[in-house]
Amino acid sequence: MNDFLISRAELQAILSLAQVSHFPGLQPQDPALGELSPEQEAYGILCGERALRARGLAFIDPEGTLRIHNDLLRAVGVCAWAPNMLTVTHFPPQSDQAAQFSIFHLDDDYVAHLLPDPALFQFNIYPHRQAVVEDLCRLCPQPQAPTSVPAFQVPADVLQRVQQAADASQPDQALALLGEAGVAPESATAFIEVLSKPHTTLIFQALQRPDPDTLTIQSATILSTDHDLWVAVPLPPSSDHPGNDTYQLQPIQPDALAAMIDRMAW
Repeated sequence: MNDFLISRAELQAILSLAQVSHFPGLQPQDPALGELSPEQEAYGILCGERALRARGLAFIDPEGTLRIHNDLLRAVGVCAWAPNMLTVTHFPPQSDQAAQFSIFHLDDDYVAHLLPDPALFQFNIYPHRQAVVEDLCRLCPQPQAPTSVPAFQVPADVLQRVQQAADASQPDQALALLGEAGVAPESATAFIEVLSKPHTTLIFQALQRPDPDTLTIQSATILSTDHDLWVAVPLPPSSDHPGNDTYQLQPIQPDALAAMIDRMAW
C-alpha cells in the first residue's frame, strides 16, 4: 500500500495543475492564515510545487511542464472524482474523541483520505477492495465466539435513552427501557452488557452516486468488546414503524462483519 502525506500548499499545487476546484476536506481558507489575496494564493501554490519537487514527488519535464508522481496524482484524482465513498468514524473504548476518514472508490482504485492535521492530507492507496475490508475489521476487537441471541428492533429515540442510561451506569433502567419496547430479556441483557463495558464504536456510512441526480446512503454502527460484536442498522420506513427511525440490532460473527462491509454500496 502506497502512502503519501502532503501539505495544504502541495495539495493545492496538484489541484491547480489538474484544474480541480473542489476537494473533500479542503477548507476554502487556510485555518492558520485566514483569507488570502490572489497573489498570496499564487505564491502558496508556487511554494507547494517547489516542496513537491524537493521531496521527489514532482519534476519539471524537458518541455517545462510540472509532472506529479503518478501514484500521488492517482490518489488525489480518485478522491476528487470518485462517485462512491465510505466514511468511517472510529471511537476507541472510553473515548469521546473520534477519528474520521473516508475511503474513495473509482473504477478499480481504493484510496483512504485522512486529515491528521488541518494543514496535512494523508492518502493511502489500497491494492484491492479486500485489503480495505481487512483494514477496517482490524479497527475493532474480533471475538472468537460472540454472544448468540435473537436480533431485535427498537426505535431510535428508545435506543438513545438506553445508551444514556448505560453511560450513567444505570443498567437496570436501560433493561427496563428495552423491555418496554418489547425486546426479549436475553437479547436485552446481552446488549446492555456490551454497552456497560468499555467498547469500540465504528460508524460506517456508504455513499454511492450512480448519476448526478441520484445519491444512495447506507449506514451501520458496530459495537465491539473482546467478547462481543454487535451491529445496528437503520431500517427503511414501513407500516410497522412509519415516520419513526427504527434500528435492528444483533450479534454478528467477525466473518459476517467483513462480508457486510464488502456488501455496502461504496
